Amino acid sequence: MAGDPASMIVIGRLVRAHGIRGEVLVRGEPDELALLAERERVHLRRQESADSIEIVELIATRPHRGGLLVTLPGVVDRNAAEALVGATIEVPEEDLPEPTTDGHLWPQLRGYRVVTEEGVDLGRIDDRVRTGANDVLIVRDGEMEHLIPATDEVLREVDPEGKTLIIHVLPGLLEINDKAHGESDA
Repeated sequence: MAGDPASMIVIGRLVRAHGIRGEVLVRGEPDELALLAERERVHLRRQESADSIEIVELIATRPHRGGLLVTLPGVVDRNAAEALVGATIEVPEEDLPEPTTDGHLWPQLRGYRVVTEEGVDLGRIDDRVRTGANDVLIVRDGEMEHLIPATDEVLREVDPEGKTLIIHVLPGLLEINDKAHGESDA
């Protein structure tokens, strides 16, 4: 086994074979796929053996319809490529650049605590939604959910050591979230 599974970050999923020469289409977030395209080696976790990871060389990568086509060693035909469908491509967390407020690596930020500049803990980043204008972070604390716009105006600082994202609360932002959950001013 290569790498500690707990410290691995998924940056792509092999979703289908492409063509007859063994290429596999990888889907993921654009920033993670760009990171994948720059790497020479990655960790591959096959669906049938989720508890083991193997280090594989990336022979070739090329963009294709919002994804990335990859060529891996020993995968020379469609049957071999189809056998990889469902596998994930992962990298050790320590190999990734530190997340910043202007260049997020979303898999890394998942689980980070979100704290206002005033020190109010809003919960942890659970997911994000891509919108036309900007991404929105979904921050959960128990039953409470906050939708936080991922804009330069709101995101202030990322603390990778403390796994914390500090935000500036725009007027009305938290009140909108409270009303969406049935809380009122009365």
